[in-house]
Amino acid sequence: MHSRKILGAAVFLGALFLFTTTSFAYEGDTHAYLTNEAVNLFSKLSTSTPFDSALKDYLLDGSRHEDSIPRWMNHFYDPVHDTGLSDSMLGTWEASKAWANDGNNQNKLTYKVPSTIASILSAIQKKKLSGISSDTDFTWREAIRHYVNGEKESAMFALGHILHLIEDASVPDHTRNDPHPGDSPYENWTQQFTLARPDPELEDRLEGKTPFYFNGLGIYFDSLAEYSNSNFYSKDTIGVRSRYNFPEPEYFVTCGEYKCGVKKDTEGEYKILMSNSAGLFGNFVVVGDNASIFLNKSGGDIIIKDYWSRLSTKAVQHAAGVFTLFFKEAEAASKNPISVVPEKKSFFGSITDAIGNFAGSVINKVRSAFSGSNNQESSEDTAIADEGNRENQVGKSEDATTEVSPTIFSDKQIVQSGGIITVNGVHFSADDILSLHLESAFFSSSTPIVINASGKFAREVSFGREFISGNYTIFVDNASGTRIGNKIIVSVLGAGKEKSVEQETSSSIATKTTDTTI
Repeated sequence: MHSRKILGAAVFLGALFLFTTTSFAYEGDTHAYLTNEAVNLFSKLSTSTPFDSALKDYLLDGSRHEDSIPRWMNHFYDPVHDTGLSDSMLGTWEASKAWANDGNNQNKLTYKVPSTIASILSAIQKKKLSGISSDTDFTWREAIRHYVNGEKESAMFALGHILHLIEDASVPDHTRNDPHPGDSPYENWTQQFTLARPDPELEDRLEGKTPFYFNGLGIYFDSLAEYSNSNFYSKDTIGVRSRYNFPEPEYFVTCGEYKCGVKKDTEGEYKILMSNSAGLFGNFVVVGDNASIFLNKSGGDIIIKDYWSRLSTKAVQHAAGVFTLFFKEAEAASKNPISVVPEKKSFFGSITDAIGNFAGSVINKVRSAFSGSNNQESSEDTAIADEGNRENQVGKSEDATTEVSPTIFSDKQIVQSGGIITVNGVHFSADDILSLHLESAFFSSSTPIVINASGKFAREVSFGREFISGNYTIFVDNASGTRIGNKIIVSVLGAGKEKSVEQETSSSIATKTTDTTI
């Protein structure tokens, strides 16, 4: 028994050492820097809600502390398969989009482990957070509740945690299910940028930019994660073997002794990979070990610089938009105050159980990996990996009787620009009137649909030749904006004319009948 405990402790500590030091997205101080830039962008453009600068330190400290052990395991969101981190060794964890709202999960004993991240707050400032010193629930709801109750320091500390999650959604490793322990060229390179060492070019890139204005927190996760997933690689997700159709270079140019794959967006061209040889087959880049976004070869950092130039800018614009949404929803909540959450469990009495729970999950995965059950784990991983495709197929059989939840699916998951797909829905409420939405990082449209007496609908979606290549999300919601059932991802191949991101704010959420026929 004692030897088993020692082995368990060793595995646990080994896992913590490996992933505590290597699995973060941006480093904590880089998060503080991006959060500070988001506040500056918000303050520059906001006239109705001036931000109290005395609260900024709480916001920055919260953005750093979201990387406390083992919260960072829930910092992944794959918008294509609608999953969080899924790994044969590390297990399956909650997607960051859900984690941001899941107080029940955040309150579990697993997350009651004392933080090892140093605070930037003074002793006097820390006293103003004494009421939440043992809290681990830093959800969107809690941030608003604190603010409505006049606990503005605690509100900003919790909001900092949310902004951290939004910023992580800009990191390709975190949107392409790549745990990347210690070998993420992008993350290793970007940690150089902090409050003390800012990127001198980021302020220029933000000149003339505005926050993204959306009507819900989930839209921010979807928008930024889909942009990151569709337009950038992570080290271990390059090419068709990565489970993702995008990105793909539009052409190659010479980069010294290498070839660089290039894409174009509204800001101009940018490089997405570097290769010893370029092979294009059909619509996908076929690459092996000779292709990379590597950093350590001659000129390799030009790839990372182009990644950072786009992703850091989008991260700040989205975080600034979330900041705006927070004050809007907090004002609305002040007219209908949020009820106090249930009493938290004891902190110090929970530490042992929390360590045991997390260690147990790691040990089980290690045991499975080295026992005869690894085939079962592989099967489970494959099932998770194919979840998005399974969602698209559910409901095709008229004889299916086990599916009771509203479900949508399409006859195609990949379509050429100019093509048409058919979206079907089953198990909806009969005769209901809902909205069918088509969205991407640069596009949004909706149209009403009428559910028939059998709880079904069918609607054609036309992707005109003006559509740019990328992933488009389709989902159904009701009049209050609540999504009904699942969402599906359709990949469009072929580039049309680019649209300015700045034009796609909340005003463009309205139906665009000239762009799309649904």
